[in-house]
This record gives sequence, C-alpha cells and structure tokens, in this order.
Amino acid sequence: MGEAVRDEAIGRVYGGASLAGEVALSAGLPFGIEAGLLVGYRRLAGSALTAEGAPDGTSSTWLWYAPVAATVGYGYDMGTVDLFAGLGPSYVVWAEDPGTQAGVGYSGGKIGLLLEGGARVPLGRPLTDIRYEPPSPTAAELVLTAGWRGTFRRRGDECPDTNPCGLDFSALRVGAGLGVRF
Repeated sequence: MGEAVRDEAIGRVYGGASLAGEVALSAGLPFGIEAGLLVGYRRLAGSALTAEGAPDGTSSTWLWYAPVAATVGYGYDMGTVDLFAGLGPSYVVWAEDPGTQAGVGYSGGKIGLLLEGGARVPLGRPLTDIRYEPPSPTAAELVLTAGWRGTFRRRGDECPDTNPCGLDFSALRVGAGLGVRF
C-alpha cells in the first residue's frame, strides 16, 4: 500500500510518500454488505532539521506509524470483477525519534476516518483441491484499492503557524495486492 501523507513536516523530514505492507481482512455479510479490518506498519528514516528547516546532516531521525481501520461497506459482483467500497473509523499509532542526543522521543495516536474502494479481479481458475478440508482457499484474486484517510483534531485545538497541532496522518492511499478467498 502506498500513502501520500498530507502533513508538510513529515514530507520535509521523511518524504511525502511511502510504500509499506498492509494486511486486510474482509467478510461478506448478507445483502452485499462487507465488514473489513486493515492493519499496516511503516517505518520511515529521515534527517533531523535545523531551526531554519534545513537538514542538519549529522543526526538521523525515524518515524514509525501503524494505521488500523475497521470498515463497513458494500460489494457488488459484476461477474468478471467485484467492486467494493467501505467507510469506517481509523486510528494511527505513531512514535518518532527526533535524532537528538538526549534521545527524547515523541509518540501518540490520531483518530480518523477511512474511505476506501476498489476492485477484486479473479486470477485464473478457482483454487479447489480435495487435499484441503473446509474452510480452504477457493480463489486467488488481484485486489486494487484507492482511498483517503482523514485524521481529526481535538475540539478546541488552535493551530497557529508557530505551534502546529501535532502530526497530521491524513493520507491518499493507493494499493495493489494478492487476495485469497475462502
């Protein structure tokens, strides 16, 4: 899954976009309704900045974050492809080591909302084999997704330019992966 994070500070220090692994589970419910769970992990390396905002060249810094989301959506079988869309709450847990000699790090979490949609394309013939006992894999599929994760601020937070309200993990998300259907 690739993400382009909206936060300018993350973009300056770590780059604006990253690729990382993510695991998504979804379950079909009656009437085309689907429930999903997504868990990801990213670790980004960067260079500490001077007070003027330029890389200092002497200190390295890192940021890791783990986005988690639960979605409820709708899936539509079009015969050769399944389309799906979902919406649900998300939470991003993060920690940063600013690379200072004091070793003081920062961490936290951000609540948000994930909107995601995509397509599942079956690959070849169904995976059926008498060696497997139910539940066994029945099909492999290519999964293409795109979405947006927005994170929220606490009510009443004021964000002057000199003291921003912390990191913003809102992101445009695009991905492709291999799915196994049971």
